[in-house]
Formats: sequence, structure tokens, C-alpha cells
Amino acid sequence: MKDKKYELTVSALIKYQDAMYRLAMSSLRNRDNALDVVQNSALRALEHYQSLRSPESVKSWLFRIVINESARYMRSAAKEIPNDQDITEEIYHEKAFDKDGEEVLEAVMKLPADLRVIVILRYYEDLSLKDISDITGVNINTVKSRLYASHKKLGAEIKEEYL
Repeated sequence: MKDKKYELTVSALIKYQDAMYRLAMSSLRNRDNALDVVQNSALRALEHYQSLRSPESVKSWLFRIVINESARYMRSAAKEIPNDQDITEEIYHEKAFDKDGEEVLEAVMKLPADLRVIVILRYYEDLSLKDISDITGVNINTVKSRLYASHKKLGAEIKEEYL
């Protein structure tokens, strides 16, 4: 006979299976992938049921497993090559992205300060235009025009350097 922790884990899996699915769907946004993650999470919970510390925390323990499995799934999916791509096809090589984009960063650093700060905040810090506007104290339309101007300057700089 299985112990109490195992029975608690099984009953919690049954009780919270819909919530686990919704949690997986919120990050993966794909039904099949979410179902895979829920299945893997259930398996992991059953394999490690003895690590459950208290019966009161079973729900949060299961949700943490789903979150970890979702992250693991996304990492592994990012490494996979889609089946519809021909692996033998020649891969386009862009000189500007050699050495982890050092040449692009050098071109960005040559921009005037008002343009450079917009590019860095947008592409290196991944901030929204609204956030950049708030940070720099510049109107959002000015942010957009500076971003456009920096694109033109960077395009000309990279094109000149690599042609």
C-alpha cells in the first residue's frame, strides 16, 4: 500500500488537472504542448511525491512543477529544428552578426547620444516605446522618429562597412 503522500499527490493531480492545464496554456499557448507539459508534470510529481513537505502546499508544489516543466519544454523546443526545414539548405550568413553582434554594437555606439540611448533601450533592454518615452522624458512620437532615424543611420553604416 502506498503512503499518505502518494495518495495526496494522486488526488491533488485529479483535483487540479484543469488548473495545471490552464497554467501550462498561459505560457505555451499551444494545446498539444500544454497537454505534454501537464503529463510530464504529473509524471514528475508521482516520481518525486516524497519531496512534498506539507499537505497544505500540494497545490503550489504542483504549480511549481508545471512552471518548471513549461520552462524546460520551451528551452528544448527552442533548440529543435522544425521538421519542415531542409537541414541541407545553405544557411544565409550575415557578417553583421559575427562575434555575437559586436560589429552592430560598434555601429550603435557611433550613433549620436540621443539616437543611441533609444536603440539601446529598445533592442538591448527590450523596453516598449512608451517605457522609453517615460525614461527619457521625450514625447513618444519623438522616440519613434529617433528610432527610425537610427535605423536609417545603422543601415547605411552596416551596408557601407560590409559591401
